[in-house]
Amino acid sequence: MKKLLTACLILGTSLAFGANLDPAKPNVVLIYFDDMGFGDMGANGPTGVKIPADSKYLDPAVPTITPHLDRFAEQGMRFTNGHSSDGVCSPSRYSLMCGHYSWRTSLKRGVTGGYSKTFLAADRFTIGKMFQQYGYETAMVGKWHMGMQFFSPEGKPVDLKNNANVLKENKIDFSRPVTDTPYHRGGFNYYFGTSASLDMPPYAWLESRNDEVRVLYKGAIVKDGKVDFSQARFATNADLAEGQLFSRPGKYGRAEGSPFGRPGMYDPTFVMADYLQVQAQKFSDIISARKKDDKPFFIYVPMPSPHAPPASQKQFERSAGWGYGDYVVQTDFYTGQILDALGDPNDPKSLAANTVVFITSDNGPETGSYKNSRFVNHDANGPWAGRKRDNYEGGTRVPFVVRWPGNVAPGVTDHPCWQGDFVATMADVIGHKLAADEAPDAESFLPVLQGKPMPKNRRSGFIQHSSQGQFAFVDYTGEWKLIDGTGGGGNTTTCDADNKETLKAGELRGTPRQLFNLKKDPGERVNLLLDPSPEARAKEQELYELLNSIRGNTEFGTAGSSNVPRGRKEVGSMAPSRSAGNDDKAYTDLEAVAQAAVEMSGGDDHGPLPTRYRLAKPAPFPEGGEWFKEAGLGLFIHWGPASVPDITSVWRIRQPVKDSDPLRPKVTPEFYYDNAPKGFTASTYDPEKWMAAAKKAGFRYAVLTSKHHDGYSLWPSEYTDLGVQTYMNGRDLLKPYVDALRARDMHVGFYFSGVDWNLDRNYMNYYFSRGKEGWDFYGNPMPQDAVEPLPMEIIEQKKQMVFEVMERYRPDLWWWDSGLPLTVEETAGKYNPDMVFNNRGNWYHGNQQKGTYPVTHYATPEGFPSLEWKHVKQLVEAGTPWEICMTSQQCGWFYDAPRGEQSVALEDIMYALARVRSWQGNLLLNISPRADGTLPEVVYENFEKMGRWMAWGSVSMFDTKGTHFPEQSNVPITTSKDGKTWYLHTRPGAQTDFESWGKWKAIYYKDTEPGKPIRVSDVPKVKSVKLLRTGKALKFTYENGTLTLPNPDAGPDGLHEVIEVKF
Repeated sequence: MKKLLTACLILGTSLAFGANLDPAKPNVVLIYFDDMGFGDMGANGPTGVKIPADSKYLDPAVPTITPHLDRFAEQGMRFTNGHSSDGVCSPSRYSLMCGHYSWRTSLKRGVTGGYSKTFLAADRFTIGKMFQQYGYETAMVGKWHMGMQFFSPEGKPVDLKNNANVLKENKIDFSRPVTDTPYHRGGFNYYFGTSASLDMPPYAWLESRNDEVRVLYKGAIVKDGKVDFSQARFATNADLAEGQLFSRPGKYGRAEGSPFGRPGMYDPTFVMADYLQVQAQKFSDIISARKKDDKPFFIYVPMPSPHAPPASQKQFERSAGWGYGDYVVQTDFYTGQILDALGDPNDPKSLAANTVVFITSDNGPETGSYKNSRFVNHDANGPWAGRKRDNYEGGTRVPFVVRWPGNVAPGVTDHPCWQGDFVATMADVIGHKLAADEAPDAESFLPVLQGKPMPKNRRSGFIQHSSQGQFAFVDYTGEWKLIDGTGGGGNTTTCDADNKETLKAGELRGTPRQLFNLKKDPGERVNLLLDPSPEARAKEQELYELLNSIRGNTEFGTAGSSNVPRGRKEVGSMAPSRSAGNDDKAYTDLEAVAQAAVEMSGGDDHGPLPTRYRLAKPAPFPEGGEWFKEAGLGLFIHWGPASVPDITSVWRIRQPVKDSDPLRPKVTPEFYYDNAPKGFTASTYDPEKWMAAAKKAGFRYAVLTSKHHDGYSLWPSEYTDLGVQTYMNGRDLLKPYVDALRARDMHVGFYFSGVDWNLDRNYMNYYFSRGKEGWDFYGNPMPQDAVEPLPMEIIEQKKQMVFEVMERYRPDLWWWDSGLPLTVEETAGKYNPDMVFNNRGNWYHGNQQKGTYPVTHYATPEGFPSLEWKHVKQLVEAGTPWEICMTSQQCGWFYDAPRGEQSVALEDIMYALARVRSWQGNLLLNISPRADGTLPEVVYENFEKMGRWMAWGSVSMFDTKGTHFPEQSNVPITTSKDGKTWYLHTRPGAQTDFESWGKWKAIYYKDTEPGKPIRVSDVPKVKSVKLLRTGKALKFTYENGTLTLPNPDAGPDGLHEVIEVKF
């Protein structure tokens, strides 16, 4: 579709935008100005400038320089308290696209350059991607300014900001495709525009064609008042020039030709003054080509104006009476052209009648533009203090109008909101339920557009952000505002509401902070903390805590969300959930369950089996979960803060130092939580590499620790502060894992622990032994009877975390390691009816078998020593599905050095797999990545060896049955489904050091000691016996139904051979 869309634009033929009149999927147009102040739009208040009597575009009798915008505002709802997210460009544009504050990314302050790499993550949800999901055709025409990837002549990515000498120094090859553009990252099927502002190189058009974005030469030529796109071709460095492109025209007393803007690369045919006309014409072409298709569309039109330089076309000069005003008039005129292309909003058959149009600006007016405007009595920032860059209202309170004919009644609202809220609003319009990590800071204002009150359950407020990285918090009512610093946090000096240059940047996070009552003091004239009353101090503390709940109490902010209610109750106000039919007695049972919520032993009563084998009543597998029975080999991945060197095991916080009195832990919980999360960086995490190797090794599914017992979440959760949302700027570690698996047709599994030694810290004794004195979070002695019952709210909090993971990633398998009282209707019923569950969700609360617990499909024994026939026999005879998990490295489940760099003998692992498959189970083999996300080389070496073995031996491991072993055979046997071919898995070589093997090896290799032959009794008449790997016939004896033959030496890589027997 992207190729088709681009071709339609290039050739001028019919484009995939049609006369969509479906009210359920309205078209959407978003026009975004650059540096237009609140006071620039006449609808927000009359200008004081004297309009020239001979103005071609303005009526001298009407005090406005934006007649088209004013008419638009009369047709829609004008917000007087609508904000950009930031006082400068790049972060505001990011937040508008994503509903996600930019300071949660790598861009903590300032803006990107024309050649900067992007800070928009490839997997970040955007409004464009959302519309694409619902069949919209999407396009962007204009200024991007979020970074994109240019390349050197050698093909290496560069990050050169606004370098002026890229041609002279041969730093960029402009004939190469550009990546990480709106086409690649933003969710746009078509892109035509520029990389950044018109004072930043490169000064050339870019366009998406044939699934690539290229720099154009002669991208758009304006001649005789018309725009010609037909001459455009891909640029080479030889086509381009370098130097000063824009010079100020000699007017209003300035010298002719004084330079303006940054020098740099430019297309000699690129004319800044024509930009807006080109933009309007490209938009019109897209709309005019719609007639042969009825798909809805979303078009983003970010204008580079009226940001400096004031590149006005000749016909607009002196239309307002001063340079900046002329540029605003030109901006307004071409905005009118864009709106006219949609047709008459009063005509029900026009596109305009079924199109939502949102017009706003990225921040307040630039200092020079504001000051020059004051000379002619125009107030660009309106009645507010501050301007572009500042935390004061003039920095972010901007023009903000929504038109939707027939759905939004024209009018004015003072509803406080910010631009990212438009993403959530449009999600409501088209029926998209936002996931927790989708537009996590955005709150829909659809009720306001519909003339209805906002719901009572709302976010606490929103953030205003300055260019230097200062935070301000505005409560949801719009009444109270707290600035976390002593000044505006932007311009060195700035204007107050009376247009006097009295305010300063101040000290970020300095005191006294600034508290304003915006209802009584919208001009922010009186800081209530200069001479604070007790009420002001209390309000300061309240707002400061709310601010920190959103940004984190760090200098430049952390990952996370604004805790916007999304159809679930907030943690802290949650009532314990009940399934349909639960009565008050069940609810009382759950309260009893809470008293044992931090224990991890017990299980149901099912004979003399170890706990993890127990499975009294397995549930039937769902139809789509039958894959598990044939999977055979899964990859277990323990990864998190416990992978940090010198931590070695999260279990150490619950293990006592030997002979300590009173008991004290090997590692205090406080030490663990202060240090381990900081050391877990995932800096070189590459699940694509992991899974590519695993797939070749024969793994069919994988299970990753989404949250282990320590409570650290590998996804940006809304229900805990411990996780990537705090320590990794909200980076999602689960999604790339999921993507890597699904790209290889491998099944997705998640480990999840129902216990949480972080959330439970005030309600638990960290020593494992029940009824004995242990220690608390700080390592202090703690009597067992001092433990208070775990509140139900914490159990509810954990349940919400389960829902988050299930909803976002829809796993195929859920691996409880202690569960929660959840029904199948609440889990699989909502998120994936084919989800498979293990049996460890039923023993979270010790023997407190009360309340409703998750379904259970299979049993999960653990470790090499557990693989004994005396236990497995009961499962096999009962037909109970099972899976055993084992480690592959010499460390425990999590990485530690140096043992994590060493492997368990691979021949033992492969022989264990043979035993498991002969008993119709699955082997879940654990790997332990380092804290940075790399895998020890020994793991990759093992995977390569396994892959070589599987190349010839997989037929004996998968799509098989088992028989005879160990009661009638001394080696594991798997068989073809029809039973006509048996596979004898031989002991891996003549291991002479048998006595040193230890107990579990003695069990594994019982009756196969060196020198002993392979013996299988009760065997049908044999047709042939050969080595599976080579096809070589083997000598054997067959007497009285017993097959006997020598145990061959190990095969390549020291792994066991397989003997194929046919009957």
